[in-house]
Amino acid sequence: MILTTIQAFIFIIYIAFLYYRFRKPLPSISQSWYDLPKPVNKLFTLFCWSIGIAMIFQGGNAWFFMSGSGLCFVGAATSFLSKGAKTNIVHYLGAAVGISCALFGLCFQYSIYLPMWIFILGTSIIILLPKVINKIWFIEILAFIVIVIGLFLRP
Repeated sequence: MILTTIQAFIFIIYIAFLYYRFRKPLPSISQSWYDLPKPVNKLFTLFCWSIGIAMIFQGGNAWFFMSGSGLCFVGAATSFLSKGAKTNIVHYLGAAVGISCALFGLCFQYSIYLPMWIFILGTSIIILLPKVINKIWFIEILAFIVIVIGLFLRP
């Protein structure tokens, strides 16, 4: 419960900081690495590593370990717009693993299925609504919210 609260606090603070700084949603949370000036952009890496490392210790199982590791890879592979060293692949794969493994961990370790279904339905709605700009930003926020709610629902 304490780790989940810490993760939620870090997430809320970072998203609030970005929204305050830019006064609008970015194309993605990762875009903050490009849009923030150096060395402030390193906050993105610290953000990913802090919630990722906390996730590694969430469930004591492979699902949450892989989720946290994926988030740490996202924080390490920050220049996702670069294709030279395949950083983009590491970044996007890390994000997918970070989200999906946390949701699978909730399903298979704790039989908490609601976050998975809300994420699938919410992501579908975000993608299908043509007026929603910066879809990835909202999908990432949705993912975090449903995962944190699922972690709080654990026995």
